Amino acid sequence: MIKYRLDALEAAIAGRNPLLADRLKAPLSESDVKMILQKAKIVGAVDSVIALYSWKNGTVFDEILMASKTGFFPGGIYQFIDLKKAIEHMRGYRECVCSCFPKLANFGGRYLPVFWNGATNWIALDLESSVSRVVLIRFFIREASFKDGHYEEEIREEDPPREAYNSFSEFVDDAIQANAKNKQLACFRLAPGFVSKSAPVQSVVQNVSVNKNVIPATENALVLRTDFSNEAAWKALCAALQDPDDAFNLSLDIVSDPAYDGLTADQLPACLSEDSPVSFAFIIDRNALTNPGHPVLAIDLHDQPGRTFRVAPAALGMVASNLLIANMGFDEFANAVDHDGIFRGFSRI
Repeated sequence: MIKYRLDALEAAIAGRNPLLADRLKAPLSESDVKMILQKAKIVGAVDSVIALYSWKNGTVFDEILMASKTGFFPGGIYQFIDLKKAIEHMRGYRECVCSCFPKLANFGGRYLPVFWNGATNWIALDLESSVSRVVLIRFFIREASFKDGHYEEEIREEDPPREAYNSFSEFVDDAIQANAKNKQLACFRLAPGFVSKSAPVQSVVQNVSVNKNVIPATENALVLRTDFSNEAAWKALCAALQDPDDAFNLSLDIVSDPAYDGLTADQLPACLSEDSPVSFAFIIDRNALTNPGHPVLAIDLHDQPGRTFRVAPAALGMVASNLLIANMGFDEFANAVDHDGIFRGFSRI
């Protein structure tokens, strides 16, 4: 039964993005999967692992796929990694857990990560679950920098593996629907602390009303207009932010009210309601409306409140989508800006 569901997933992927479907690797034989698992001393409920990798052995990561900014699922950048790479990641995760987070040591050999966001997040199979429960594994990076020619990361905190789906079958069914309808996985849309159940999938601009200069709590990415000197530029930028061809097309709650004319990044937190869940926001200021490329100001409201970088309109969906679901951290985008301080996408660095 699961084989037919995986074939349906391939058809849904092909319908959404033929490029991605073309870069799915040829499957391994069941005997080869079993041999690789045995050699790696991976035991437990491996039936779903066998089913998955005898369907396809991950994705071919090449320049074309990377430049397309296309994820295996809509609205993110997770990619399906091949079996040997998954085992390498499992070992690395186990070593990291044991050395950095002793309280999570019991989780080290339990999860096989099969989808990866290219940084510190994985979607993994629970090998101690008879129905192959699917979990999210996330580490948050406090700071990334180059020191003495070496790249160093300081891990701020860990989030224990969190159940995303009760079974592998449930995950596959949702992945089919996500690709067929071009929407995010339910584990990101419905999880507490992530995107709200009611958040629309398509990009819709809403003028959120204000009350006594307090911005109401929003479920979507917040975009605040703070300059009212150029209406034509404002409308053009709004149109760019609603690009229907953007693979990360999310809803945006855009506040456009003269009450916020001239508001600065450091003044924004005082204008948010006490129950506002936002950890970041965007400001469309005079710089965004007058400078070439219309770079929007992104503001960190959680990790290092007040930290900013600018983002090109074409890349704002990528930033918002991944920050909303904690798929990536603010630092990862702030540290990837071009020489002029504008983030335009990872393919440029």
